[in-house]
Amino acid sequence: MQIKNWYESKTFWLNLLVALVLIADLLVQQPFIPPTYLPIIATVVGILNIIIRVWFTDTGIASKAARAARA
Repeated sequence: MQIKNWYESKTFWLNLLVALVLIADLLVQQPFIPPTYLPIIATVVGILNIIIRVWFTDTGIASKAARAARA
């Protein structure tokens, strides 16, 4: 199996983006995401993760230690 760097992962970037948006929403005085949308967002992100993993990913992510062990 081929391996890639963590920053090449579409799944990582999708989840980081969603986490940053949700954290920003928590930090502002007037939230911009209505609480009723949070379950919808969670469902969509889960579905997008599955789509990325099934159709767009064919390599895994490895740590530096795992890379050194394979070399």
